[in-house]
Amino acid sequence: MDRHVWGQGNGDYQGELASALQSIKTYLAHFALTTETALVRLDGQYGDAVVIAQLIEAGVYLITRGRTYRMLERPQLQRVLAHPPSARVTATNIGDVVELFDGGWLPLDEGAPQVRVIVARHAAPPPDKKVTVGKRVSEWVYELFITTLPIEGFLVEDAFDLYHGRGAFEAVLGDEDIEEDLDRWCSYTPCGQELWQIVCQWVWNLRLSLGKLMQGDQLPITASESPWLQPWG
Repeated sequence: MDRHVWGQGNGDYQGELASALQSIKTYLAHFALTTETALVRLDGQYGDAVVIAQLIEAGVYLITRGRTYRMLERPQLQRVLAHPPSARVTATNIGDVVELFDGGWLPLDEGAPQVRVIVARHAAPPPDKKVTVGKRVSEWVYELFITTLPIEGFLVEDAFDLYHGRGAFEAVLGDEDIEEDLDRWCSYTPCGQELWQIVCQWVWNLRLSLGKLMQGDQLPITASESPWLQPWG
């Protein structure tokens, strides 16, 4: 289940998150599901101790990108980084081989709840190329991912895929915005414009599906593409 929270600039991101969490709880209650069946995926804007404590209090699982990189200096993470990585994967969004390290459970701040920290690193680009995501340290670019998913049930690559799955999916289908021009206003009423956007996206998905079938490839289906929205868990 996707729920966008946004505002001008950073907006009231804590208030908007509280509203989103309430919607999630209402959805779960409708399907008689507990909060432990929900996973909330958030961008790095939400990767601070205050917001994470808010999510933990709500009882949902979470995964987000760390907002700062001070945790890299923690002795526990430094010891982990001194050993071989837990896994190596190819990141769809950047195309590089990424090394993943499970940093274990740590408090974000003094007195804050403990969270599971996963460190990802890949080879840094040339010095004249700016790093837009992550922190460059010597020949590596590091990223921090914060989650409460249990180690027993989710490997580091599982958590990494869960965070990047939506973003990578949208990057692959970025041509949709160019070819369909969904932002173009073509109706006299808001409901007519909404119908236009829904039909365009349906047609786009149908074209992709038929194209994949003609190529003989199996098309992966996500919950958001299925006729019915399936709860996570």
